[in-house]
Amino acid sequence: MATKNKFSKNDLYADVEKLKEDLLGTTYDLGSLIGNSYQQSMDNVKDKSALIRDNVANYIVHKPFKSVGIAIASGFLLGYLLRRK
Repeated sequence: MATKNKFSKNDLYADVEKLKEDLLGTTYDLGSLIGNSYQQSMDNVKDKSALIRDNVANYIVHKPFKSVGIAIASGFLLGYLLRRK
């Protein structure tokens, strides 16, 4: 005994096309969301790096001798660590 399907091929093709459109829309939405998140992260990093730069510049202005001492000590330490043996 054969049973008839309720759906025709045209209905199935229409459903597949609708799924394609929905998937494409979701892909664009996801790309937009990722792009916005990336931009916010980059803005946050830029703001924090500017704050750190300003703090370092302020420290150097207020404590110049200590800053020079730290720079010299850092140079010797890096030279010691990176020298060839």
